[in-house]
Amino acid sequence: MALPFLNQFMRRRSSQPVFTAEREKDNVGKPIYHHAGNSSPAGGVIGGGNEDFFEITTVDPIDLSQSLNFSDIVEVGDQLLNARSVLNYAERSDNSFEILMKLVGNAADGGLAQRGTKPNEDFLVQRLFGKGEALAGWANPYTGTATNAYQYTFRYDGQTFQIGQVVDSYMLKVANGSYCSGGSMEISREGALSMTINTRSSKISYAGTSAISNSQGTVGAMNQNQLEVENAAHTMFVGCMFFVMNEEGNVWNNAGAYIAPPNGSASNFENYAYVVTSIDSATGYIDCETLADVSAGVTGMSNFGSLLTSGEDAAVVPILQTYKDNTTANRVKPTTGEVVPQGSATIFLGDKDITLAQLLNKTGGQFDNQFLGSTFSMNVEKNLGDPGVQELTGDLYPAPVYVAQDITVSGSMGMVLRPKEVYRLNRALDEYEQSLAIVIDPPTSTLSARHIIIFMPRVRLSFTSNEVEGAEGANIDWMLTRPSTATTDADVFSMYIV
Repeated sequence: MALPFLNQFMRRRSSQPVFTAEREKDNVGKPIYHHAGNSSPAGGVIGGGNEDFFEITTVDPIDLSQSLNFSDIVEVGDQLLNARSVLNYAERSDNSFEILMKLVGNAADGGLAQRGTKPNEDFLVQRLFGKGEALAGWANPYTGTATNAYQYTFRYDGQTFQIGQVVDSYMLKVANGSYCSGGSMEISREGALSMTINTRSSKISYAGTSAISNSQGTVGAMNQNQLEVENAAHTMFVGCMFFVMNEEGNVWNNAGAYIAPPNGSASNFENYAYVVTSIDSATGYIDCETLADVSAGVTGMSNFGSLLTSGEDAAVVPILQTYKDNTTANRVKPTTGEVVPQGSATIFLGDKDITLAQLLNKTGGQFDNQFLGSTFSMNVEKNLGDPGVQELTGDLYPAPVYVAQDITVSGSMGMVLRPKEVYRLNRALDEYEQSLAIVIDPPTSTLSARHIIIFMPRVRLSFTSNEVEGAEGANIDWMLTRPSTATTDADVFSMYIV
Protein backbone atom coordinates (compact mmCIF):
# COMPACT_ATOMS: atom_id res chain seq x y z
CA MET A 1 0.00 0.00 0.00
CA ALA A 2 1.19 3.53 -0.71
CA LEU A 3 1.20 4.61 2.91
CA PRO A 4 4.82 5.56 3.68
CA PHE A 5 4.13 6.51 7.30
CA LEU A 6 3.41 2.85 8.11
CA ASN A 7 7.11 2.03 7.76
CA GLN A 8 8.78 5.09 9.24
CA PHE A 9 10.34 5.29 12.69
CA MET A 10 8.42 7.15 15.41
CA ARG A 11 10.12 10.03 17.22
CA ARG A 12 9.76 9.10 20.89
CA ARG A 13 10.08 12.62 22.30
CA SER A 14 7.20 13.78 20.10
CA SER A 15 4.82 12.78 22.87
CA GLN A 16 2.06 14.58 24.74
CA PRO A 17 0.67 12.98 27.92
CA VAL A 18 -2.98 13.69 28.72
CA PHE A 19 -4.66 13.03 32.07
CA THR A 20 -8.33 12.71 32.98
CA ALA A 21 -10.23 11.49 36.04
CA GLU A 22 -12.07 8.18 36.14
CA ARG A 23 -15.20 9.25 38.00
CA GLU A 24 -18.11 7.14 36.84
CA LYS A 25 -18.30 3.61 38.22
CA ASP A 26 -18.37 2.03 34.77
CA ASN A 27 -15.33 4.03 33.64
CA VAL A 28 -12.82 3.03 36.30
CA GLY A 29 -10.04 1.05 34.70
CA LYS A 30 -11.43 1.50 31.17
CA PRO A 31 -10.44 3.85 28.31
CA ILE A 32 -12.26 7.18 28.41
CA TYR A 33 -13.20 9.47 25.55
CA HIS A 34 -15.04 12.74 25.97
CA HIS A 35 -18.46 13.36 24.52
CA ALA A 36 -20.51 16.51 24.76
CA GLY A 37 -23.87 14.83 25.24
CA ASN A 38 -25.12 12.22 27.66
CA SER A 39 -22.92 11.14 30.54
CA SER A 40 -23.99 7.54 29.84
CA PRO A 41 -24.63 7.15 26.09
CA ALA A 42 -26.99 4.50 24.79
CA GLY A 43 -25.27 1.16 24.29
CA GLY A 44 -23.09 1.70 27.34
CA VAL A 45 -19.84 2.16 25.42
CA ILE A 46 -17.13 3.69 27.60
CA GLY A 47 -18.75 7.06 28.32
CA GLY A 48 -16.46 9.67 29.79
CA GLY A 49 -18.98 12.27 30.84
CA ASN A 50 -17.78 15.83 30.40
CA GLU A 51 -14.52 15.31 32.22
CA ASP A 52 -11.65 17.68 31.70
CA PHE A 53 -8.65 16.42 29.77
CA PHE A 54 -5.41 17.90 31.09
CA GLU A 55 -2.40 18.12 28.81
CA ILE A 56 0.63 18.19 31.10
CA THR A 57 4.08 18.26 29.59
CA THR A 58 6.59 15.87 31.15
CA VAL A 59 10.37 16.19 30.98
CA ASP A 60 10.65 12.77 29.32
CA PRO A 61 8.06 10.48 27.72
CA ILE A 62 6.25 8.24 30.19
CA ASP A 63 7.23 4.57 29.89
CA LEU A 64 3.85 2.84 29.95
CA SER A 65 4.37 -0.92 29.91
CA GLN A 66 3.03 -3.96 31.72
CA SER A 67 4.17 -7.48 32.58
CA LEU A 68 2.18 -10.65 33.21
CA ASN A 69 2.44 -12.71 36.38
CA PHE A 70 3.04 -16.44 35.87
CA SER A 71 3.47 -19.51 38.03
CA ASP A 72 6.11 -21.89 36.71
CA ILE A 73 5.35 -25.57 37.25
CA VAL A 74 7.69 -28.52 36.79
CA GLU A 75 6.53 -32.15 37.02
CA VAL A 76 8.62 -35.27 37.37
CA GLY A 77 9.00 -37.54 34.37
CA ASP A 78 11.33 -39.30 31.99
CA GLN A 79 11.67 -36.22 29.80
CA LEU A 80 14.06 -33.41 30.69
CA LEU A 81 11.91 -30.48 29.50
CA ASN A 82 8.84 -30.50 31.77
CA ALA A 83 8.39 -26.82 32.60
CA ARG A 84 4.94 -25.28 32.18
CA SER A 85 3.56 -21.82 32.89
CA VAL A 86 0.20 -20.77 34.30
CA LEU A 87 -0.94 -17.19 33.72
CA ASN A 88 -2.16 -15.65 36.96
CA TYR A 89 -2.87 -11.95 36.31
CA ALA A 90 -1.45 -8.77 34.84
CA GLU A 91 1.08 -7.06 37.10
CA ARG A 92 0.54 -3.50 38.19
CA SER A 93 2.43 -0.95 36.11
CA ASP A 94 4.55 1.36 38.29
CA ASN A 95 5.81 4.49 36.57
CA SER A 96 7.78 7.57 37.52
CA PHE A 97 8.03 10.78 35.52
CA GLU A 98 9.22 14.35 36.06
CA ILE A 99 7.18 17.51 35.52
CA LEU A 100 8.25 21.15 35.62
CA MET A 101 6.12 23.38 37.83
CA LYS A 102 4.82 26.33 35.81
CA LEU A 103 3.01 29.42 37.06
CA VAL A 104 1.14 32.05 35.08
CA GLY A 105 2.53 35.56 35.45
CA ASN A 106 1.59 38.95 34.06
CA ALA A 107 4.42 41.17 32.85
CA ALA A 108 2.31 44.31 33.22
CA ASP A 109 1.71 43.95 36.95
CA GLY A 110 4.42 41.52 37.94
CA GLY A 111 1.93 38.69 38.30
CA LEU A 112 -0.29 40.41 40.86
CA ALA A 113 -3.45 39.50 38.97
CA GLN A 114 -2.40 35.85 38.95
CA ARG A 115 -1.68 35.42 42.64
CA GLY A 116 -3.33 32.34 44.02
CA THR A 117 -3.86 30.67 40.66
CA LYS A 118 -3.04 26.99 40.38
CA PRO A 119 0.07 25.75 38.61
CA ASN A 120 -0.49 24.19 35.20
CA GLU A 121 0.29 20.84 36.75
CA ASP A 122 -2.49 21.11 39.37
CA PHE A 123 -4.17 17.87 38.26
CA LEU A 124 -1.12 15.82 39.26
CA VAL A 125 -0.16 17.93 42.28
CA GLN A 126 -3.65 17.37 43.72
CA ARG A 127 -3.30 13.62 43.11
CA LEU A 128 -0.07 13.70 45.09
CA PHE A 129 -1.33 15.65 48.10
CA GLY A 130 -5.07 14.97 47.93
CA LYS A 131 -6.56 18.42 48.42
CA GLY A 132 -6.28 21.85 46.83
CA GLU A 133 -8.13 24.91 48.07
CA ALA A 134 -8.27 28.57 47.03
CA LEU A 135 -7.65 31.07 49.85
CA ALA A 136 -8.96 34.59 49.35
CA GLY A 137 -7.22 37.37 51.26
CA TRP A 138 -4.71 35.03 52.90
CA ALA A 139 -2.41 36.78 55.37
CA ASN A 140 0.95 36.06 53.75
CA PRO A 141 3.67 36.17 56.42
CA TYR A 142 6.44 36.20 53.82
CA THR A 143 5.39 39.55 52.37
CA GLY A 144 3.34 40.83 55.29
CA THR A 145 0.35 41.51 53.05
CA ALA A 146 -3.05 39.91 52.44
CA THR A 147 -3.25 38.19 49.08
CA ASN A 148 -4.90 35.33 47.25
CA ALA A 149 -3.23 31.93 47.57
CA TYR A 150 -3.82 28.32 46.63
CA GLN A 151 -3.14 25.76 49.36
CA TYR A 152 -2.27 22.07 49.00
CA THR A 153 -2.68 19.78 51.99
CA PHE A 154 -2.86 16.03 52.48
CA ARG A 155 -6.20 14.24 52.27
CA TYR A 156 -7.08 10.70 51.33
CA ASP A 157 -8.53 10.48 47.84
CA GLY A 158 -9.12 7.06 46.28
CA GLN A 159 -10.09 8.39 42.85
CA THR A 160 -8.21 6.85 39.93
CA PHE A 161 -7.32 8.54 36.67
CA GLN A 162 -6.29 7.77 33.11
CA ILE A 163 -2.96 8.54 31.44
CA GLY A 164 -3.03 8.83 27.66
CA GLN A 165 -0.01 9.46 25.45
CA VAL A 166 0.23 9.73 21.67
CA VAL A 167 3.71 9.06 20.27
CA ASP A 168 4.57 10.92 17.06
CA SER A 169 0.89 10.90 15.97
CA TYR A 170 0.88 7.16 15.17
CA MET A 171 0.91 5.24 18.47
CA LEU A 172 -1.42 5.56 21.45
CA LYS A 173 -0.61 4.37 24.97
CA VAL A 174 -3.31 4.40 27.65
CA ALA A 175 -2.89 3.57 31.35
CA ASN A 176 -6.13 3.03 33.24
CA GLY A 177 -6.83 2.57 36.92
CA SER A 178 -3.93 4.92 37.72
CA TYR A 179 -3.20 6.26 41.18
CA CYS A 180 -0.48 8.54 42.51
CA SER A 181 1.61 6.47 44.89
CA GLY A 182 4.05 9.22 45.85
CA GLY A 183 6.41 11.85 44.55
CA SER A 184 9.47 13.91 45.26
CA MET A 185 11.02 17.34 44.82
CA GLU A 186 14.67 18.38 44.51
CA ILE A 187 15.69 22.02 44.95
CA SER A 188 19.19 23.33 44.33
CA ARG A 189 20.96 26.43 43.09
CA GLU A 190 20.51 25.54 39.43
CA GLY A 191 17.60 24.72 37.17
CA ALA A 192 13.83 25.01 37.30
CA LEU A 193 11.50 23.73 40.01
CA SER A 194 10.33 20.23 39.19
CA MET A 195 8.48 17.34 40.80
CA THR A 196 8.73 13.62 40.22
CA ILE A 197 5.34 11.87 40.22
CA ASN A 198 5.06 8.13 40.93
CA THR A 199 1.99 6.29 39.66
CA ARG A 200 0.55 2.78 39.71
CA SER A 201 -1.80 1.63 36.94
CA SER A 202 -3.92 -1.50 36.54
CA LYS A 203 -4.10 -1.81 32.76
CA ILE A 204 -2.00 -0.63 29.82
CA SER A 205 -3.57 -0.56 26.35
CA TYR A 206 -1.91 0.19 23.03
CA ALA A 207 -3.29 1.30 19.69
CA GLY A 208 -1.30 1.68 16.50
CA THR A 209 -1.63 2.75 12.92
CA SER A 210 -2.71 0.02 10.51
CA ALA A 211 -3.85 -0.24 6.92
CA ILE A 212 -7.50 -0.66 6.00
CA SER A 213 -8.11 -3.61 3.68
CA ASN A 214 -10.34 -3.16 0.60
CA SER A 215 -10.38 -6.90 -0.18
CA GLN A 216 -14.05 -7.30 0.75
CA GLY A 217 -15.12 -5.67 -2.49
CA THR A 218 -18.66 -4.32 -2.56
CA VAL A 219 -20.24 -2.18 0.11
CA GLY A 220 -23.08 -4.64 0.45
CA ALA A 221 -20.79 -7.22 2.02
CA MET A 222 -20.22 -5.01 5.06
CA ASN A 223 -22.20 -2.89 7.45
CA GLN A 224 -21.74 0.83 7.05
CA ASN A 225 -20.15 1.14 10.47
CA GLN A 226 -17.51 -1.55 9.92
CA LEU A 227 -13.92 -1.47 8.68
CA GLU A 228 -11.62 -4.39 7.96
CA VAL A 229 -8.26 -3.55 9.56
CA GLU A 230 -5.04 -5.51 9.32
CA ASN A 231 -4.23 -7.04 12.73
CA ALA A 232 -7.42 -5.46 14.10
CA ALA A 233 -7.47 -7.34 17.41
CA HIS A 234 -3.96 -6.14 18.25
CA THR A 235 -4.09 -2.70 16.63
CA MET A 236 -7.15 -1.20 18.33
CA PHE A 237 -9.04 -1.61 21.58
CA VAL A 238 -12.66 -0.92 22.48
CA GLY A 239 -13.05 2.75 23.39
CA CYS A 240 -10.11 3.83 21.22
CA MET A 241 -10.65 6.93 19.09
CA PHE A 242 -9.16 7.20 15.60
CA PHE A 243 -9.07 9.03 12.29
CA VAL A 244 -9.21 7.36 8.90
CA MET A 245 -6.26 8.93 7.07
CA ASN A 246 -4.92 8.67 3.51
CA GLU A 247 -1.33 9.04 2.34
CA GLU A 248 -1.69 12.83 2.01
CA GLY A 249 -2.59 13.06 5.69
CA ASN A 250 -6.21 14.02 5.04
CA VAL A 251 -8.98 12.45 7.14
CA TRP A 252 -12.28 10.84 6.20
CA ASN A 253 -15.38 12.66 7.40
CA ASN A 254 -18.96 11.60 7.99
CA ALA A 255 -20.06 13.04 4.66
CA GLY A 256 -17.89 10.56 2.74
CA ALA A 257 -14.93 12.67 1.67
CA TYR A 258 -11.31 13.30 2.59
CA ILE A 259 -10.69 16.68 4.15
CA ALA A 260 -7.81 18.41 5.92
CA PRO A 261 -7.31 17.33 9.56
CA PRO A 262 -9.47 19.32 12.01
CA ASN A 263 -6.44 20.82 13.79
CA GLY A 264 -8.43 22.84 16.29
CA SER A 265 -11.86 23.00 14.63
CA ALA A 266 -14.48 22.03 17.19
CA SER A 267 -17.52 22.28 14.94
CA ASN A 268 -16.89 19.11 12.92
CA PHE A 269 -14.46 17.17 15.05
CA GLU A 270 -17.09 14.71 16.27
CA ASN A 271 -18.12 13.95 12.69
CA TYR A 272 -14.76 12.50 11.66
CA ALA A 273 -13.44 11.17 14.96
CA TYR A 274 -14.49 7.53 15.29
CA VAL A 275 -14.81 5.35 18.40
CA VAL A 276 -14.24 1.59 18.35
CA THR A 277 -17.31 -0.11 19.83
CA SER A 278 -16.34 -3.76 19.20
CA ILE A 279 -13.68 -5.86 17.48
CA ASP A 280 -14.11 -9.20 15.72
CA SER A 281 -10.67 -10.79 15.89
CA ALA A 282 -11.71 -13.62 13.53
CA THR A 283 -12.75 -11.40 10.62
CA GLY A 284 -10.65 -8.31 11.32
CA TYR A 285 -13.74 -6.10 11.43
CA ILE A 286 -13.96 -3.22 13.85
CA ASP A 287 -17.39 -1.78 14.57
CA CYS A 288 -17.25 1.96 15.11
CA GLU A 289 -19.35 5.06 15.37
CA THR A 290 -18.60 8.72 14.96
CA LEU A 291 -18.11 10.59 18.20
CA ALA A 292 -21.11 12.72 17.25
CA ASP A 293 -23.34 9.62 17.09
CA VAL A 294 -22.02 8.32 20.40
CA SER A 295 -22.70 11.72 21.98
CA ALA A 296 -26.26 11.61 20.73
CA GLY A 297 -26.71 8.05 22.00
CA VAL A 298 -27.57 6.59 18.57
CA THR A 299 -26.07 3.83 16.43
CA GLY A 300 -23.48 5.40 14.15
CA MET A 301 -23.68 5.24 10.35
CA SER A 302 -20.07 6.00 9.51
CA ASN A 303 -20.55 6.11 5.72
CA PHE A 304 -17.49 4.03 4.90
CA GLY A 305 -19.04 2.79 1.61
CA SER A 306 -17.32 5.34 -0.61
CA LEU A 307 -14.06 4.77 1.22
CA LEU A 308 -14.10 1.04 0.54
CA THR A 309 -14.84 1.46 -3.17
CA SER A 310 -12.68 4.51 -3.85
CA GLY A 311 -9.53 2.45 -4.34
CA GLU A 312 -7.49 4.91 -2.29
CA ASP A 313 -5.15 3.51 0.35
CA ALA A 314 -6.10 4.47 3.90
CA ALA A 315 -5.23 3.62 7.48
CA VAL A 316 -6.67 3.98 10.96
CA VAL A 317 -4.64 6.39 13.12
CA PRO A 318 -5.31 6.52 16.91
CA ILE A 319 -5.97 9.91 18.49
CA LEU A 320 -6.89 11.47 21.80
CA GLN A 321 -9.84 13.73 22.50
CA THR A 322 -7.50 16.68 22.94
CA TYR A 323 -7.19 16.91 19.17
CA LYS A 324 -10.38 18.93 19.54
CA ASP A 325 -10.66 22.71 19.62
CA ASN A 326 -7.97 24.44 21.67
CA THR A 327 -10.57 26.68 23.29
CA THR A 328 -12.98 24.03 24.52
CA ALA A 329 -13.65 24.06 28.24
CA ASN A 330 -12.79 20.37 28.39
CA ARG A 331 -9.19 20.90 27.33
CA VAL A 332 -6.51 22.35 29.57
CA LYS A 333 -3.34 22.99 27.60
CA PRO A 334 0.18 23.35 28.97
CA THR A 335 1.25 26.11 26.62
CA THR A 336 0.90 28.97 29.11
CA GLY A 337 2.96 29.53 32.22
CA GLU A 338 6.56 30.19 33.15
CA VAL A 339 8.94 27.66 34.64
CA VAL A 340 9.93 28.58 38.20
CA PRO A 341 13.66 29.24 38.78
CA GLN A 342 14.59 27.55 42.05
CA GLY A 343 17.97 29.16 42.71
CA SER A 344 16.42 31.89 44.86
CA ALA A 345 14.94 29.44 47.38
CA THR A 346 15.34 30.19 51.09
CA ILE A 347 15.12 27.67 53.95
CA PHE A 348 13.85 28.51 57.44
CA LEU A 349 14.41 26.51 60.65
CA GLY A 350 12.84 27.46 63.98
CA ASP A 351 11.31 26.20 67.19
CA LYS A 352 8.88 23.34 66.79
CA ASP A 353 5.12 23.90 66.67
CA ILE A 354 5.32 27.63 65.91
CA THR A 355 3.16 29.22 63.25
CA LEU A 356 4.35 30.10 59.77
CA ALA A 357 4.15 33.78 60.70
CA GLN A 358 6.44 33.18 63.67
CA LEU A 359 8.90 31.16 61.60
CA LEU A 360 9.09 33.90 58.95
CA ASN A 361 9.30 36.73 61.47
CA LYS A 362 11.62 39.62 60.67
CA THR A 363 13.72 41.82 62.95
CA GLY A 364 15.20 44.95 61.47
CA GLY A 365 14.22 43.79 57.98
CA GLN A 366 16.05 40.46 58.37
CA PHE A 367 14.46 37.04 58.81
CA ASP A 368 15.11 35.67 62.28
CA ASN A 369 15.12 31.98 61.30
CA GLN A 370 16.73 31.96 57.88
CA PHE A 371 18.90 28.90 57.32
CA LEU A 372 21.64 29.07 54.69
CA GLY A 373 21.20 25.70 53.03
CA SER A 374 22.61 24.55 49.70
CA THR A 375 20.11 21.84 48.70
CA PHE A 376 16.62 20.72 49.72
CA SER A 377 14.77 17.53 48.92
CA MET A 378 11.33 16.23 49.85
CA ASN A 379 9.94 12.75 49.30
CA VAL A 380 6.29 11.71 49.70
CA GLU A 381 5.55 8.00 50.09
CA LYS A 382 1.96 6.81 50.46
CA ASN A 383 2.87 3.22 51.41
CA LEU A 384 0.26 1.97 49.00
CA GLY A 385 -1.76 -1.11 49.84
CA ASP A 386 -3.09 -3.06 46.88
CA PRO A 387 -5.68 -5.57 48.13
CA GLY A 388 -7.41 -5.78 44.75
CA VAL A 389 -4.61 -7.95 43.31
CA GLN A 390 -5.67 -10.93 45.43
CA GLU A 391 -9.42 -10.76 44.65
CA LEU A 392 -10.82 -13.60 42.54
CA THR A 393 -12.63 -11.43 39.99
CA GLY A 394 -12.17 -13.70 37.00
CA ASP A 395 -10.47 -10.84 35.16
CA LEU A 396 -6.89 -10.79 33.92
CA TYR A 397 -6.60 -7.24 35.24
CA PRO A 398 -7.24 -6.94 39.00
CA ALA A 399 -9.58 -4.17 40.09
CA PRO A 400 -7.78 -0.81 40.59
CA VAL A 401 -8.60 -0.45 44.28
CA TYR A 402 -5.74 1.05 46.26
CA VAL A 403 -5.34 2.06 49.89
CA ALA A 404 -2.93 4.74 51.07
CA GLN A 405 -2.10 3.15 54.42
CA ASP A 406 -0.22 6.15 55.79
CA ILE A 407 1.86 8.92 54.30
CA THR A 408 5.52 9.46 55.07
CA VAL A 409 7.12 12.81 54.21
CA SER A 410 10.88 13.06 54.54
CA GLY A 411 13.88 14.65 52.92
CA SER A 412 17.26 16.20 53.42
CA MET A 413 19.09 19.53 53.32
CA GLY A 414 22.70 20.29 52.60
CA MET A 415 24.69 23.12 54.13
CA VAL A 416 28.19 24.56 54.20
CA LEU A 417 29.25 25.10 57.81
CA ARG A 418 30.48 28.47 58.97
CA PRO A 419 31.72 28.99 62.53
CA LYS A 420 28.50 30.76 63.48
CA GLU A 421 26.43 27.80 62.22
CA VAL A 422 28.19 25.08 64.25
CA TYR A 423 25.72 25.55 67.10
CA ARG A 424 23.04 23.94 64.94
CA LEU A 425 24.74 20.54 65.29
CA ASN A 426 24.49 20.60 69.07
CA ARG A 427 21.03 22.13 68.96
CA ALA A 428 19.82 19.25 66.81
CA LEU A 429 20.90 16.85 69.56
CA ASP A 430 19.03 18.77 72.26
CA GLU A 431 16.11 19.98 70.13
CA TYR A 432 15.81 17.30 67.49
CA GLU A 433 12.33 18.49 66.50
CA GLN A 434 12.02 21.89 64.82
CA SER A 435 9.79 23.72 62.38
CA LEU A 436 10.80 23.87 58.73
CA ALA A 437 9.81 25.99 55.74
CA ILE A 438 11.17 26.72 52.29
CA VAL A 439 10.21 29.68 50.10
CA ILE A 440 10.85 29.68 46.34
CA ASP A 441 10.68 33.32 45.25
CA PRO A 442 11.38 33.59 41.48
CA PRO A 443 13.43 36.67 40.50
CA THR A 444 12.10 36.80 36.92
CA SER A 445 10.01 39.82 36.02
CA THR A 446 6.94 37.85 34.91
CA LEU A 447 6.87 35.91 38.18
CA SER A 448 8.34 38.51 40.53
CA ALA A 449 5.14 38.75 42.58
CA ARG A 450 4.59 34.99 42.77
CA HIS A 451 6.20 32.49 45.09
CA ILE A 452 5.77 29.02 46.62
CA ILE A 453 5.90 28.27 50.35
CA ILE A 454 6.17 24.79 51.91
CA PHE A 455 5.63 24.73 55.68
CA MET A 456 5.92 21.95 58.27
CA PRO A 457 5.53 22.99 61.93
CA ARG A 458 7.37 19.93 63.23
CA VAL A 459 10.09 17.77 61.67
CA ARG A 460 12.64 15.45 63.24
CA LEU A 461 16.24 16.30 62.38
CA SER A 462 19.52 14.38 62.29
CA PHE A 463 22.94 15.65 61.15
CA THR A 464 25.88 14.00 59.43
CA SER A 465 29.11 15.76 58.51
CA ASN A 466 30.42 15.79 54.95
CA GLU A 467 32.65 17.70 52.58
CA VAL A 468 31.34 20.39 50.22
CA GLU A 469 33.88 21.49 47.61
CA GLY A 470 36.71 21.21 50.11
CA ALA A 471 34.79 22.98 52.87
CA GLU A 472 33.30 21.51 56.03
CA GLY A 473 29.66 20.77 55.49
CA ALA A 474 26.73 18.87 56.87
CA ASN A 475 23.73 16.96 55.63
CA ILE A 476 20.48 17.27 57.55
CA ASP A 477 17.95 14.46 57.22
CA TRP A 478 14.42 15.34 58.26
CA MET A 479 11.10 13.55 58.64
CA LEU A 480 7.70 15.13 59.09
CA THR A 481 6.09 14.40 62.47
CA ARG A 482 2.70 15.38 63.81
CA PRO A 483 2.46 18.23 66.37
CA SER A 484 0.56 17.30 69.52
CA THR A 485 -1.85 20.19 68.93
CA ALA A 486 -2.69 19.26 65.32
CA THR A 487 -6.34 18.43 64.70
CA THR A 488 -6.25 18.17 60.88
CA ASP A 489 -3.69 17.16 58.28
CA ALA A 490 -3.56 20.81 57.20
CA ASP A 491 -2.04 21.56 60.63
CA VAL A 492 0.86 19.22 59.80
CA PHE A 493 1.77 20.20 56.21
CA SER A 494 0.85 22.96 53.76
CA MET A 495 2.13 24.14 50.39
CA TYR A 496 1.01 27.61 49.32
CA ILE A 497 1.03 28.92 45.75
CA VAL A 498 0.93 32.72 45.96
